[in-house]
Amino acid sequence: MGLSIFRVIERLGKGFRGPPRDAWLSTVADKDTRGYSFGVHKALDKSGAVLGPLVAYGLLLWLGEGVSTYRILFWVALVPALLSIVVLSLIKDQPGVQHQRENMFESWKTLSPEFKRYLVPAGLFSLAYFSFGFLLLRAHSVGFAVKDIVLLYALFNIAFVVAAPLIGKLGDHVGRARMIMLSYLIYFLMCIGFVFATMQWQIIVLFIVYGVFFSIDEAQSKAFIADIELERRASAIGLYNFVTGLIYLPASLIAGALWLLHPASAFFVAACLSLIALMVFVFLRPGQKHCSDASPR
Repeated sequence: MGLSIFRVIERLGKGFRGPPRDAWLSTVADKDTRGYSFGVHKALDKSGAVLGPLVAYGLLLWLGEGVSTYRILFWVALVPALLSIVVLSLIKDQPGVQHQRENMFESWKTLSPEFKRYLVPAGLFSLAYFSFGFLLLRAHSVGFAVKDIVLLYALFNIAFVVAAPLIGKLGDHVGRARMIMLSYLIYFLMCIGFVFATMQWQIIVLFIVYGVFFSIDEAQSKAFIADIELERRASAIGLYNFVTGLIYLPASLIAGALWLLHPASAFFVAACLSLIALMVFVFLRPGQKHCSDASPR
């Protein structure tokens, strides 16, 4: 029960800081380099997630897998969290255009049609976007020990850190709508890979692929929203997080039920849903203005 409460608090903290931070970043980054800016930010954000699992791996290897070791891990994690608050307090706020305070339903009316169309495939894709824990369980079923799974998590983060700036630069050149479609396609291929993977080297490759996908989903989706929602970016990103986060819970419950029936079925259904989301995205074209969107805002 206590762990559940702490998990809820941690998610609330992420929900509070994410939308204003991403909206602030979108205002200080030029549109031509916005994808790269988001990619660099996410790479720096994930760099700590590379060091963290390595420290955890070393402590688990040294002290063993006991309750006292996990307690030490949480104390170690507390130090950079406190330091980040100190650093943040030294950064000057960026003034912006003030809007009238609105609730979520009022904000929905003011958001752009392009953004609303994007929520449709994004919501569908969220049904396929189950908990990262299922990937770890799949790795364990192939033969990875607990301490080795920690290394897999570090490898995933390394792939993310390396790919995020490069993916951002690519998105600035080819367009972020194409990058969103690429992320859906990569996720589809990854899920199919997890269906048929039987060897450890295959799992290693798939974790690297997942890191590349995650670098697009985490960074370029926010840059894409900043491109299509010009007036209320923080509200749009917040609503995007709300909708996708709300769907993640049943997505993981569905994946859990499928896992109990047959582990491969969870990944197969996720692959089908991601393919459907890709087709819906192509059909709705949320990155382009439609004739019905021509009315002034």
